[in-house]
Amino acid sequence: MSALLAFEPMLRRPLLDLLVHVARIDPMVAAPQIAAVRGAQVALGLVEIPSLDGAVLRPSTGEWRVLRAASDRERSLAYAAARWVALSDGVLDDAEFMLLSDLRCELRLGDPALKLAESIANGVAWRARSESIAPHRAFGLLMTETAKHAARRRALRAA
Repeated sequence: MSALLAFEPMLRRPLLDLLVHVARIDPMVAAPQIAAVRGAQVALGLVEIPSLDGAVLRPSTGEWRVLRAASDRERSLAYAAARWVALSDGVLDDAEFMLLSDLRCELRLGDPALKLAESIANGVAWRARSESIAPHRAFGLLMTETAKHAARRRALRAA
């Protein structure tokens, strides 16, 4: 399953806006955050958007707030992606921690969904750094793993 299939098409731009917002919150925004956002842009098929170098230096549009109304699965995917961008440089600083705490509340993530999204984001971020996985592939892996776990949870609830 690709990132294109894992996320509602109308929510891809808001997700990218969220990732720009997360990258920008780092007081030392640098190449790893820009590469992570650019990788997400490619994996989401949003290649018609101009270069992100300038976008990451400007404030987000706030369009990401529509994610509050998304499905449980998509809110979980969005949180995992945000955490992955925050961890792209290997450090979760205070500003990123506070942003993720606020995001967790805004997205109304329950404790099990939150723990799973954090675990997947942490694992993919570590694996991407240790195995030198290209950012667009790491983002695709993050989306696929999060979507698979969400499908398993739905299946267990339905059983």
